[in-house]
Amino acid sequence: MTIATRNRHVAALIGHIGAAKLALVRDDEFKTFMEQITLRHERATNQTERWLRIADKRTDDMVQRTDQMARRTDEMVRRTDDMIRRTDLLIEESRDFREEMREFREEFKEESRAQRAALFQVLDRLGPGGAQPA
Repeated sequence: MTIATRNRHVAALIGHIGAAKLALVRDDEFKTFMEQITLRHERATNQTERWLRIADKRTDDMVQRTDQMARRTDEMVRRTDDMIRRTDLLIEESRDFREEMREFREEFKEESRAQRAALFQVLDRLGPGGAQPA
């Protein structure tokens, strides 16, 4: 590395320093300074890589939990749809049964009226005093 290149690097790393001060930086000071900067950079890189590994693990865990929740939700939707279908069938059966009961009740009323009318006819023939002579 040339002195000019070294001086440009030093100036970029420590800020704007006058040219006279750059000329006074010794090689051993520059080497120490660069080692410190390199160590800081390596520590920061290692910490960033650790953080990224943790973030990746957490992201993978969240994706797995989200997939599980999606499967459970799909199952719940399927079961809910099945319950709705069964409920609709029960409602339809209930309506049919109710209609059958109405029809039965109407038939029963008509039959009861007819039997009552027939009974009154028999009672009318018997008359007020009992059975009529044959």
